[in-house]
Amino acid sequence: MTEKNWETRESIIDNFFEIDMMDVSSPHDGAVFFSGPKAKRNATKLAAKSHGEKMTVIDTPALTEFVKHQRHYFGRDAKMTLEEGYTIGDWISERFAEQVSGDVRVYLDGVKPHGTFNRAEVPALLENDKIDRFLVYDSQPSIRDVGPFEEIELNRDDFKSYIERKVECVPDRRIGRNSVSSTKQAAQNLKSEPEVS
Repeated sequence: MTEKNWETRESIIDNFFEIDMMDVSSPHDGAVFFSGPKAKRNATKLAAKSHGEKMTVIDTPALTEFVKHQRHYFGRDAKMTLEEGYTIGDWISERFAEQVSGDVRVYLDGVKPHGTFNRAEVPALLENDKIDRFLVYDSQPSIRDVGPFEEIELNRDDFKSYIERKVECVPDRRIGRNSVSSTKQAAQNLKSEPEVS
């Protein structure tokens, strides 16, 4: 990415929207999702060992570039709110989930209703007709005779039911969050807001 102006709120939002449109593609049968710290470790380890055959959203150029510039929405000198930063990050995750195909691997270590996985990725995964099956690896599986992080093969309906049962009903008191179905709209609304002096 070429050097950008990060001085004004308007230029920061423009730059983040350019980042949002960067590549988020994954190989067929290669997308890996996660929710929770142990799940993230396992998912990123799988992606790292696969030599590019498997990847998480963290491995995409869009999220890599987004994280480099987090100081603009997180920190003392931020010109965007934390919620606005999460909205843009969620849009990257949603786009990643929209484009995956084939077998999708999902590592779980708890599912929070306010987390990016449940808020942005799950709805996009459930609407994605290019997915053949979900391979779930759960730290605390809710299926009898399945051990921690053992593979559970699920179709779309069973995956939806499994995730609904796994969601922890813990309110997010940190910030107000967008509804799961409005991530893209919230990001577009952010882009169209006039700059406040």
